[in-house]
Amino acid sequence: MIDGVYLDGIASGIKLSGKRDLGYIFVPDACASACVVTQNVCRAAPVLITEQYRHLGKFKAIFFNSGNANMLTGSAGFKTAEQMQHIAADSLGLTLEEVAIASTGKISEPLSLDKIQAGSVRLFQSPHAQDSDACMAAMLTTDLVTKSTHQTAIINGQTVEVAGMAKGSGMIEPNMATMFAFLVTNVAIESELLQAIFSRAVADTFNMISVDSDTSTNDTALIISRPVCTIDWADPIQSDLYYKLVYQACRDLAIQIVRDGEGMTKLMHVTVRQAPDVTVAQHIVKAIINSPLVKTAVHGGDPNWGRIIAAAGKAPGASACVNVERIALSIAGTCVFQAGEPVAFDTPTLRQHLQASDTVAIELMLGCGSVVVEGWGTDLSKTYIDINVAYT
Repeated sequence: MIDGVYLDGIASGIKLSGKRDLGYIFVPDACASACVVTQNVCRAAPVLITEQYRHLGKFKAIFFNSGNANMLTGSAGFKTAEQMQHIAADSLGLTLEEVAIASTGKISEPLSLDKIQAGSVRLFQSPHAQDSDACMAAMLTTDLVTKSTHQTAIINGQTVEVAGMAKGSGMIEPNMATMFAFLVTNVAIESELLQAIFSRAVADTFNMISVDSDTSTNDTALIISRPVCTIDWADPIQSDLYYKLVYQACRDLAIQIVRDGEGMTKLMHVTVRQAPDVTVAQHIVKAIINSPLVKTAVHGGDPNWGRIIAAAGKAPGASACVNVERIALSIAGTCVFQAGEPVAFDTPTLRQHLQASDTVAIELMLGCGSVVVEGWGTDLSKTYIDINVAYT
């Protein structure tokens, strides 16, 4: 984690398992923040509260819990969320506008304020702790592993950093899944610019992943900056290098989320090339990675390329650019369809390759533009069903 960043996590009893479920990240000298939340119109109480303050760009801390989403919990749940913000602000010597809050876990069950209050006494006893492992563990729900990243680049002669952690395994199609992503960087920057950079990076990464096409009510992605390094923002080379650094950190975390997708055995990496614009390319990528027929074929290592083209053809905007006489499709580097005609390939060899691989690359060339968009998804296994039948 970056110097000057404090974080920790404890078990407060919210999770019946006794695992860690309450944590915080604190950046006392933060100069700017940016935040993106779920696009689901049904939003949890902590998201609504964080939304009230995010446009100010003054967050210096995030206080969160797992094991309970505090969603569909009525006025009592909203009061609990408000109290979470007050507790963190009082404990860290901050104002309310400097504290973001987040919750993740089961929907519709009351979140115990007593457990939050009792746990906070222990959690904030040493507000300058630096236990990243404990903090990451406190984020998890059905995740099997923790997820973190630390990216660096030399910009303007200085070592610029972006570090972060995320959680997410199921209910993942953020559209910003039950997803958290909390990042810290070390540049002097205005909040408005940081928001523009972060929103773009989120759109290109977290918003281009899907495990099960379900957008959570609680997704929260947040970045906080310390004013350590200086960048000439008027220099397009320096500003582009910084964007790429933030993008790489978000991309790394996004792919880790997909690789930990519930029941997943294979990662789909879908690239749409030669598209007329970003929006239609994104729709096509999402149509492919969300198709149950494509996902089950990927799970079985079946090079059933017709399902991929059919999925692309149903995407919003596809009528303007998905023309079977013009497109070309490759699976794992093998061209299977081009210019309206199937391409002969060694089916048993490709099938064997797909069954043995943990990543399946799918590339669709539209032949009607210059835009390239990537997305990442999972296969669909029986284990996914078993997990979600039992998740009550």
